[in-house]
Amino acid sequence: MTCLFAVNVGGSEIFDRIKHYASSQLNTSLTEIVVSDECCGIRNGYQNVKELGPDRWAALIGARTLDSQSTIVVDCGSAITVDALAADGTFVGGSILPGFRLSQNALFSKTSRIDEFRELKPAIPATSTVQAVSSGIVFGTVGGVELLVRKYLDIVGASSTLIITGGDAELILEHSKYKFEHVPNLVLRGLSRVAESEQTKYWIFPIETTNY
Repeated sequence: MTCLFAVNVGGSEIFDRIKHYASSQLNTSLTEIVVSDECCGIRNGYQNVKELGPDRWAALIGARTLDSQSTIVVDCGSAITVDALAADGTFVGGSILPGFRLSQNALFSKTSRIDEFRELKPAIPATSTVQAVSSGIVFGTVGGVELLVRKYLDIVGASSTLIITGGDAELILEHSKYKFEHVPNLVLRGLSRVAESEQTKYWIFPIETTNY
């Protein structure tokens, strides 16, 4: 029987709806990846393993399929995560900061004299409100990511592989001094590895938002 494997960060209601559809319309089961103490050679270093997001867990597993040495994984979505994987496969910890669009939306919603705009156009010196907001968000966020990467490199080793993924990865790649390996499908790579470990035929997909 073919199974669906999913990374779910969209909430239980969305997952239940898709699970029902898979069962009633596709006659197949839906399996949600569960964060655990250990999976596919990765050991979870969180104090409470269940607090770690399944997307981060899958990204770490995906990173391990690409490289067996210590690794820093940067995932650029609504939030940006910076996670560190030791050479022995231990997830030693990670950090979360607001993503570019989240910071942008916070300024729009909380600051009355900043009008909304879509495209980020950073410039130094910034000589307009659009440039000022854009440069603050982009360079501030990139700087925060770089500082976190440096701190985690101090823990897992300066020669660690740097991997970046997520929808806003290009902004980090454009402005960061670090050289990342860009792997757009990193979460799906990890999900595929988990599915393969179950020794079954499968489809894979992420459940990322509640906008379904």
